[in-house]
Amino acid sequence: MKNVKKYALASLLLVPALMFAGCNDSKSYSVITRSSSEILGTAIGGSQSAIKEGSKVSLSAFATAENSEFLCWVQNSSKIISTEAQTEIKVSEATSGVYTAVFSEPSPDTMTYAMASNIYIDAEGIASASFTTMYSSHENIASYRTLSSGTFNNSSSNNIKGADVFYFGNGETQNKFSFKVVIENVTYVSNNIVANFGEIVFDEVVDNSAFDANGQMVLSKAYTIDPASPQITINLTLSKLTADLI
Repeated sequence: MKNVKKYALASLLLVPALMFAGCNDSKSYSVITRSSSEILGTAIGGSQSAIKEGSKVSLSAFATAENSEFLCWVQNSSKIISTEAQTEIKVSEATSGVYTAVFSEPSPDTMTYAMASNIYIDAEGIASASFTTMYSSHENIASYRTLSSGTFNNSSSNNIKGADVFYFGNGETQNKFSFKVVIENVTYVSNNIVANFGEIVFDEVVDNSAFDANGQMVLSKAYTIDPASPQITINLTLSKLTADLI
């Protein structure tokens, strides 16, 4: 009988201890590094195995080709997270994924990353408006992401600086993207009416074959909300990733 009591008491003490230990178990996430081109440079750091949440991981990139330089670290082929070749991240769900060290490409035909660099809106008769540029993978056209937001007065050109990049792929991979601009809070020169133009979707579905010799492509769209409204023309410039764009 005494032994039974001892076992019962031990169980009462052990169960809460196990429960407490289970509550302290940390989650783990993967942080993997790769190079945009093994010919141009190398990337080290991270691990193929899961890393404990809260741990710090050092990432290092080294350009190895004579005409190449390190540009940035891109997380999950969509967002620039650092322009430092040596950088450190704290592991969490938000920071998990694949980190690509992007190196400049001597040939414009092989660059695989690009970003929006400028938007020009020609709108005669419009005093001001706000705009939001958005993009989506053509494979998932219903899922648009915001690229940038801003305002313009009359006709204006806006340089776009942001962290979002597009992975267009290379000769073997042709990722396609669609773009749109949302025009809102439009005021006219001749009156105080405020209107929303809504979404203006570019007709082009583009891949990396659309870039010119300078590594740029321009998407253009003319739009009239109704016969009584002025026409606007929007030109959105996409440029292959270079150091001066970041």
